[in-house]
Amino acid sequence: MPPTLSTRGFERIRAEAYRRAGIHLPPEKREMVQGRVMKRLRALGLADFPSYFAILDGPDGEREWVHLLDCLTTNYTRFFREPAHFDFLRDRLAPRWRARTGPGSRSVRIWCAAAATGEEPYSLAILMESLLPSAEGWDVRILATDISTRALARAQEAIYDERQLEGMDPALRRWFEPAGPGRVTPVASVRERVVFRQVNLMADHWPLRGPLQALFCRNVMIYFDAPTQERLVNRFARYIEPDGYLFVGLSESLTRVRHPYATEGPGIHRRPAGVEVAL
Repeated sequence: MPPTLSTRGFERIRAEAYRRAGIHLPPEKREMVQGRVMKRLRALGLADFPSYFAILDGPDGEREWVHLLDCLTTNYTRFFREPAHFDFLRDRLAPRWRARTGPGSRSVRIWCAAAATGEEPYSLAILMESLLPSAEGWDVRILATDISTRALARAQEAIYDERQLEGMDPALRRWFEPAGPGRVTPVASVRERVVFRQVNLMADHWPLRGPLQALFCRNVMIYFDAPTQERLVNRFARYIEPDGYLFVGLSESLTRVRHPYATEGPGIHRRPAGVEVAL
C-alpha cells in the first residue's frame, strides 16, 4: 500500500511553499501535492514520508527544497505560446522602439520572469532579432529567470526536439539549426541575446535594474494568491519604464488586485506615464 501524506505533512509543505516561493496550495490540492512529493520519494529511494521530512530537516534540506518546489510547479511551455502577445510586440511595440531617437534609442531591455525551459525567452529573442537585428546596431538583451534550476539548465543547453517546431511559420523556423538527429537549437545570434539567472520572485533582491521596455511574467501568477499577486505586479512596475508593458498569461487576471497599469488587451498591461508608482 503506497504511503499517505498526513495532514500535518501537507500543512508543513503548504506553509513552506508559500513562505519560500509564494506558491498557494489550497486544501483541495492535497492529493496533487502527495503525488508530486511521491516523485521525490521514488527519486531518493525512500519508503515513507517521515524519511523524506528527515531529509528536509537535514544538512541537504535546502537543496531538497529546491527539488520539491520544482515538482510542485509545472514547467509546461512552448515556442510562441499565446501568440497574440508576440503579435502585439511585432505590430505595436517594435515600430515604437524603431521610431525612438537619441542616446540609448537602439537599446531594448526585456525581462522574461518565468523562463521555464527557455522556449519563451528564445521566442522573444527570435522576434527581436528579426525585427531589430543586431546587424543594424540594435542592442536587445533579454533577462530570462526562473526559480527552477533544473528548468534553467535545460534552457541554457538550448537543445530541443525538432517536433516542437511543427506548425511554426517557416520565417521563424529559419532561426533554428540542427543540433543532432531530431534535435534543433536557436542560432547563435538568438542565443546571444538571452542571459539566464536563477531568481525567486519572492526574494528581497532581484539581479536587475530598470528601466525595462517590457516584462513577461506569464502563467506563473496562477500559483499565487491575490495578496502575493498584488505585491508582485506593483513591484514589477518599479522596473518598467513609463509606457512600458507587463505581459501576463491569458488565464491570469489583474482584476482582483490594485495596480497602476492600463489594460490594453488580454494579458497586456501598460504602465502609463505620469502615474505614480509606489517605491
